[in-house]
Amino acid sequence: MNEIEKGILKAIVYFNLFSYPLKEEEVLYHLPKIKGLENIDDIKPVEREVKKGLRNLVLKKIIENKKGFYFLKGREELVRERERREKISKKNWQKLKKILKIINLIPFLKGVFVSGSLALSNSNENSDIDLLIVTRDSRIFTVRFFLTLLLDIIKQRRTAKKTAGKICLNHYVSENFLKIQFPSIYNAYTYLNLRPVINRSRIFERFRRQQDWMKDYLLFWRKSFRAPFMIEKKSKLAGFLEKILSGRLGNWIEKKLKVIQIRRKERNYPYGVKKGRVILDDNLIELHPDSSEKEIIERYSKTLDFLFKKNKIKRG
Repeated sequence: MNEIEKGILKAIVYFNLFSYPLKEEEVLYHLPKIKGLENIDDIKPVEREVKKGLRNLVLKKIIENKKGFYFLKGREELVRERERREKISKKNWQKLKKILKIINLIPFLKGVFVSGSLALSNSNENSDIDLLIVTRDSRIFTVRFFLTLLLDIIKQRRTAKKTAGKICLNHYVSENFLKIQFPSIYNAYTYLNLRPVINRSRIFERFRRQQDWMKDYLLFWRKSFRAPFMIEKKSKLAGFLEKILSGRLGNWIEKKLKVIQIRRKERNYPYGVKKGRVILDDNLIELHPDSSEKEIIERYSKTLDFLFKKNKIKRG
């Protein structure tokens, strides 16, 4: 088995963990790093090899194909599941489009990127809507306060008891701190599939350029995807609030909100967290106390080991 075929298998295995069979083009753009192809610019030769590799893996009965979707042998039910989830995701996209007009009232927003299951249109009945928020420098706690308050008022913020279709505000970065500090295959695929829905001053493009660590995990790490809609222009209310809160008053409010939010974190996590990350500082707010990142990476590695051993493939 050549390196392209191994890469194809790795991509399919990873997304099968999320009940997500891949189309041919999706296999191509989700190939992991392949030795000897690190600096490739022309995608056409790889595209041809992927077509050939998919045929070979089907012939070897390691993967299967149905309706243009590729999945591990015996996982045919994933095609129907993906179609079902796409219908749920369509409703969540439509819901987000309405809520985004309200989110656009918030001052100091630079970008809002959809991540998680909705980014792949792979939402199930219990899925929330994960958003990565980019804020203006020195206003990260202010943005979090206004967003949380507003979504609470309209009853659309995710809580422990209400998750389905609710907005999950678990990740904020400031515009001068765009590089992700926790590289992994899990995060590489997460940030590859981000969909920008608010994108001011090309902040999404700036964000993606900062993620050059992804080249250690993915072949086409520069690839980016669009959302079904996007807002670039800020609302008049946001502009008005930014004028009021850009000076000393805004600096004072930011400091006060930082103290309040950090105290709340210390009350909620007096002994820290064991499974994920909870970080609150001037450039990064990350609230993933129960992250499945480690578990997913372990399952991915074990599934690959089993599959490669079963089919007598040398792990590369």
